[in-house]
Amino acid sequence: MAIDVDMSRQISVLRPICIFFMMTVHVNPGFSGQPHDWPMVLIGTLEVNILGRSSVAALSFISGLLLAMTAERSTLGDQMLRRLQTVYLPMVFWASLFAALCLLPALLGAPTSASRTLQGQGPALILIEGILNLFGEPVSPALGYLRDLAAASVITALILRVPRLNPGWLLPVILGLALFDLLEPLVLRPSILLFMVAGAAFYRTGLPLRVPRWAAMAGAALVLLAHRDIGSRIAQLGEVTYLTFLSHTIVISMLWMVWKGVFGAQTTGLYIVFFLGAPLVAFSVAKLAYGAIDALPPALQTAMRGKVRRRPQADAGGRGAAIRSGG
Repeated sequence: MAIDVDMSRQISVLRPICIFFMMTVHVNPGFSGQPHDWPMVLIGTLEVNILGRSSVAALSFISGLLLAMTAERSTLGDQMLRRLQTVYLPMVFWASLFAALCLLPALLGAPTSASRTLQGQGPALILIEGILNLFGEPVSPALGYLRDLAAASVITALILRVPRLNPGWLLPVILGLALFDLLEPLVLRPSILLFMVAGAAFYRTGLPLRVPRWAAMAGAALVLLAHRDIGSRIAQLGEVTYLTFLSHTIVISMLWMVWKGVFGAQTTGLYIVFFLGAPLVAFSVAKLAYGAIDALPPALQTAMRGKVRRRPQADAGGRGAAIRSGG
């Protein structure tokens, strides 16, 4: 069973929307625990606490579905190697870059709170926790999603190799383990594993791979999906979506430093403009950088975005590229 054209289009539209809402969770200085006026409270609650959190579940489900599909034509070793290349390696690269940028002020004689925190951890802890993220304390919290995505992918791939086992049968087991925190330290965000296995089970059951419009996304995303012209424009972001997520912590943090210098650090008034605009700026920066990365050596391309791409000769396969990094 293969994903049909309609389902592929829905995924290509859904991924940038989910990434946008996931980025709002990490917009500086963070939505939770900050004073906000009522418009920001309403928008932040919707985007961060509802759409941002549910987007993690949606992308995990899609990833599980694609993992089950590729399991039919790939070996276990190939799948694990691909996840290492496309998920874990870029996470390590961007975490290393973020750590270096945090430590830079201290090296220049003007330490910040972030550089002091990292210096206090020491090199070994920075490497094991902050960069390799082995036990769940990454230097960039946003990249923690990729750590659990990689771990959940390995577990799901192993489950898919068990003969005559429907992954859906294990969902109650995974839920029970999650309730008692028994999945740690393998998976620190159990919902990622839960929805990934659910996506794999959905594929294995042979259900029609057609997601109703009303179920594809809630709220504002539903309106976007209902309009084909808008959806097509969003789908065009598909190729740069993954790079956007990988780099957004650095981009938004730098943007916040500029914003603070001009407008101050308050999270009321004009802050709503920054909150809504910062993820869009991250998309724009990634789109500008994507073509430049094509000229880099293949190893560096792989480290930065999980794959090597030659400079496009024409409009080469933009539609299928939208879902590649998720599978």
